[in-house]
Amino acid sequence: MILYYEVLAGLSILFTVVMLCTKKKTQMESYFLYIFITILVANMGFYYVATSENVREALLAMKITYAGISFLPPLFMFIVLDVCNIKAPAWIRVCSSLIGIIVFTAAMTIGSNELYYKNPRLEFVLDGAVLLKEYGSLHFLFPVLLYGFVASQIGIIIFAFIKKKNMSYRNVIILIVAELATALIYAVGRILPTPVLLQPLAFVIDDIAMLYIAHRVQLYHISDSISLALIKEETHGYITFDNKKKYLGANDMAKKLLPELEDCVIDRHIKSTSNVINELIGWMEELAIKMGFHGKAGAVLTKELSLKNRHLKCKVRAIQSGNGKKLIAYIYEISDNTVQHNYTNLLSAYNSELEETVKKKTEHIANIQIQLVLGMSDVIENRDGNTGGHVKRTSDIVAILVRNIEKYQLFSLSEDFCQDIIKAAPMHDLGKIAIPDAILNKPGKLTLEEFDTMKSHPVKSAGLVKSILEGVEEEHFVRVATNVARYHHEKWNGNGYPEGLRGEEIPFEARIMALADVYDALVSRRTYKKAMSFKEAYATIDEDMGIHFDPALRALFMLSNKDLENYYIESGSHTEVYEGGEI
Repeated sequence: MILYYEVLAGLSILFTVVMLCTKKKTQMESYFLYIFITILVANMGFYYVATSENVREALLAMKITYAGISFLPPLFMFIVLDVCNIKAPAWIRVCSSLIGIIVFTAAMTIGSNELYYKNPRLEFVLDGAVLLKEYGSLHFLFPVLLYGFVASQIGIIIFAFIKKKNMSYRNVIILIVAELATALIYAVGRILPTPVLLQPLAFVIDDIAMLYIAHRVQLYHISDSISLALIKEETHGYITFDNKKKYLGANDMAKKLLPELEDCVIDRHIKSTSNVINELIGWMEELAIKMGFHGKAGAVLTKELSLKNRHLKCKVRAIQSGNGKKLIAYIYEISDNTVQHNYTNLLSAYNSELEETVKKKTEHIANIQIQLVLGMSDVIENRDGNTGGHVKRTSDIVAILVRNIEKYQLFSLSEDFCQDIIKAAPMHDLGKIAIPDAILNKPGKLTLEEFDTMKSHPVKSAGLVKSILEGVEEEHFVRVATNVARYHHEKWNGNGYPEGLRGEEIPFEARIMALADVYDALVSRRTYKKAMSFKEAYATIDEDMGIHFDPALRALFMLSNKDLENYYIESGSHTEVYEGGEI
């Protein structure tokens, strides 16, 4: 029996130490700490009763127990008030504390008179002592205290529900269940006395419930989350979600900037009809992908929201544990960027007018070049019965991929380099103009000799690109276009052609072109095959990351997959293939 009390007292000590180590400087967490301390004092008292050798020692131990349990119900109520987001007047907290003091004072008469306990006697059962007694006239105060506060807390929760307070229903339920269980165990103990008291076990269960709620409360308090992220600015709005993407709360500024947040329920996944809120939620997935690409430390996603009359700037951060191994929550920092945005737009419009004149003078020459390249590409595609529309589609795919690189900031690429890749994409197969029709249009599998001839087209493409552009276009564009044409059939593992380059020996622009080239080949119908479904094509390319394709492009492909599917569906360039036929 003594071992039972020793274990429970030891657990109370452990939980109190854990709470001391994790406590932040907030009023609610102070209440949690007080609860752990009162439970520790109560359970130590129960332990001392069990180890008492005489009635006097047992009565002193019961006084220690009441030093804890007399204040437990008021502390529970303070936490319920805070969890329900109710700011109670100071007099309510003072009166609640006074009630606990009155019960404690009455309990301190134990052993001095018979007002609280009568006829105390000690009985030894198993290996421990049990205090037997009759209840005096003042003992009614403790049941009144216990059941009165339970009833009060239920009333507080009903009030909060009626007033539609934004609160965590999960935490409220845990609190009420914990205290109801304690009250029920107390009642059972009075009706059916047992050698081993159940109250200490109930208190340890309360400790476990409090530890869980205390952990959640650290996330609910937006100011605490902000301090964890080392961000403290009163002019910004903040929104937090837990690691399971459940809404934890927002400060007043965030609700002012985004009134839709008023309808969001704490501790639940947000299900909103607001496009703005749904867009916010989607950013967590983008940040998770970015964290997987760059590594977890310091990952930040910067976004902008354009509303009817405001322009907002938003930064999404992941809050992590001290060792950086565990994701705790997501925090959004939102600021009103309307004035700066409007000013920037005004300057941009002015600069655009100045640049427009120069642009028009150079646009004509650029259009001639583009039309020349596209015209040559059309000639090739008219000869090649297998790849109709391939040049345009792959060019559009490259544009989607490059724009997403810029959008998600996946690689450190200059704007000129990105534009060069997009402009170079239509030129990648110009060399096919030198491939004989018999090979280019062959519907079946090519022989080894025919395939060797076909494999010569990247080198021929690079030669044509260089001869067309050199001396006309800037050197950096000529280099990118030549690389795209020459190396877009190289493979990451070195098994490609024409040179068998491996890994980062392959120019980055050619790695992007290879991804676009293969994706279109998979999802497009050819004379010798049907189109793959999007799902099959995605799986095929994902499997080839690190084999055919640069594995660093996996995150880009994941983020671009939906855009690619939409492109093919909207342009009518794809017919999904399923078992049983096409749709």
